[in-house]
Amino acid sequence: MESVEAVEKILNYSFTNKSLLKEAISNGSIESTPKFQRLEFLGDSVLEVAITNHIHLTAPNIRTRELRKLRHANVRNEIFARAAVRNNLYQYTIRDTHDLQQTEQVKVFSEAVREENGPVLDHGLVKAPKVLAELVESIAGAVYYRCEF
Repeated sequence: MESVEAVEKILNYSFTNKSLLKEAISNGSIESTPKFQRLEFLGDSVLEVAITNHIHLTAPNIRTRELRKLRHANVRNEIFARAAVRNNLYQYTIRDTHDLQQTEQVKVFSEAVREENGPVLDHGLVKAPKVLAELVESIAGAVYYRCEF
């Protein structure tokens, strides 16, 4: 449960059902189940709603068309992948270490993100591995599921 506790510390959120968070961080793992995919699916929607709500509340004078552009710019795999790297989430995932290509892509992307100075306004120089975005989405899904909305 070491990974689960480390992720809880990063999130500043404690799960009463630790197995739910374990499912969320079992991305690409032999232990991964369809439940991970369901959490990822749920988290994708949760993040879109949360970001949409934030933009709506913080930008009351912006036209709807511009709101859509802002939402689109912030609800992207690349943004979520950067969040996973900047918050050191990926190191705690339970994953299949046999996927060397994916591991190398994550390593290269992580190094590129760490070398960036400030926000990246458009795509970075290195393509974001989808596995990182999926991790953020599945964790968001687990938090939402845990809150019993």
